[in-house]
Amino acid sequence: MKKSKSGKMDNVIPYIKRQISPAKIAAAVFIIIILIIFLINVYSSNMAYTGYDILRSVTREDGDSASYLQYGDGYIRYSNDGIAYYKNDGTAIWNHTYEINNAQVRICGDYIAVGNITGRNFYVYNKSGLKAEIDAAMTITQIDVAQQGVTAVSLEDGNTNYINMYDADGNKLSYIITSLTGDGYPVDMALSDDGSKLVVSYVSVSGEELQTNVAFYNFSDVGQNSVDRLVGGFNHYGSSVVGRVEFVNNNTVIALAEDRVSFYSISQYPELKEEVTFEDQLQKVTYNNEYIGLLFNNADSVDKYRMLIYNMKGQKVSELFFSEDYRNFEFNKDSLLLYNEKVFTIMNIKGKTKYQDNFDMTIEKIIPLDSGQRFLVFNSKYVQEIKLN
Repeated sequence: MKKSKSGKMDNVIPYIKRQISPAKIAAAVFIIIILIIFLINVYSSNMAYTGYDILRSVTREDGDSASYLQYGDGYIRYSNDGIAYYKNDGTAIWNHTYEINNAQVRICGDYIAVGNITGRNFYVYNKSGLKAEIDAAMTITQIDVAQQGVTAVSLEDGNTNYINMYDADGNKLSYIITSLTGDGYPVDMALSDDGSKLVVSYVSVSGEELQTNVAFYNFSDVGQNSVDRLVGGFNHYGSSVVGRVEFVNNNTVIALAEDRVSFYSISQYPELKEEVTFEDQLQKVTYNNEYIGLLFNNADSVDKYRMLIYNMKGQKVSELFFSEDYRNFEFNKDSLLLYNEKVFTIMNIKGKTKYQDNFDMTIEKIIPLDSGQRFLVFNSKYVQEIKLN
């Protein structure tokens, strides 16, 4: 018999092919992709910039009373006289005039709600413009909106308070009645992204002390057998007032009191997942759907301020220190934007400075754009799109 020139190697290659299955190849490709994404994120998180280019500049035509918020692929400008939607390049898409006392604006997805606080009317908008104007017939104290245009409106009428739910066309869906002597006064409220859940912070007087109750309502099938759709409440705060509640995503709520921040989970019924307490007086707070930053004075150190950053599981991520008197703090993904009238700083969440610069004109607002490298800067004269370099 003639021996093969390759000897036993003739059997090796088919063996290897049998061992490397399509599933293993797919798993290897997936791991490589995850690794590449991780390396890109690490690079982006640590990348530093030294300056910026002005890509475009548009002269402002409004007064100092106007405020700006990121919306869609642009921004809204609003005041007590009206609201307008602009693309990033300054192109006006729509504007609507009104006369209200004190505008409270809430945005979720494509929908905007503007409440006339201490007045009776509110407005709902989407990217096409005005969707509905509603007369609530009572004094408005709070408003919030969900991503499909459902609005929750807190109303007061003497010693009785109402929380009315409306659809995007202004039709009333449901309501909750509360009283000062029973539930207490609704200090703050928030609506989930899908509009099915509501959290309210109530403050009442028990003897000579204040008492807070954080109440959760469910408007889905889960809550239909509960009185007033109330599916849970927490009143362990003592005399600390929970002045702020927020759905940071559809199932996670943060409740901010004078001495703590509580992390709640509510898929159907609420559960307190974690709580972070503090003794120092809280100066400011900022959050997105991933992190919350708590700012305190830092009198015993060279740095005037310290910020504690936690993820939404209540786990401490980092502790930052700085001396600049920043007026604004906000997260942009995994970066922290800090600015005052002249100084603009970007840090990653571990405290590394990625960018810092002094601006010639007074900064009023900075809105990050998609790339994380481009920003809209609203100063005293212009709306400028800049790109860091």
